[in-house]
Amino acid sequence: MKVLVVDDNEVNREILAELFEMENCQVFTANNGQEALELSISMHFPLILMDIMMPVMDGIEATKKIRQAQMQSPDKSFIVAITAMSSDSFASSYVEQGFDQYYPKPFNADDIEYILREVPDAWI
Repeated sequence: MKVLVVDDNEVNREILAELFEMENCQVFTANNGQEALELSISMHFPLILMDIMMPVMDGIEATKKIRQAQMQSPDKSFIVAITAMSSDSFASSYVEQGFDQYYPKPFNADDIEYILREVPDAWI
């Protein structure tokens, strides 16, 4: 599966990329929401992990634009909000903003396996 990891922190990108590669995923990375939008327009990613707070374009704006671009396409992405800010109120607001799921940082291998199982088969 192709996975896009979007985070302005290089260490976070590397850790997430390594965890997904251990699950036999093909991982692409982006530094901010603008890069993520451009990549998602040129290539289909069944799974996108999107940091919320980033320079240039934040994760919420990028997710809205990706959703808008995918309205005319049969290809959809399962977009997971990732952030260090964690609470139930954040989780529900991210889903309202267009994300499919929310996970607080830091991640572990069990989280990655669970996220991969959440992606609808039809989107892969």
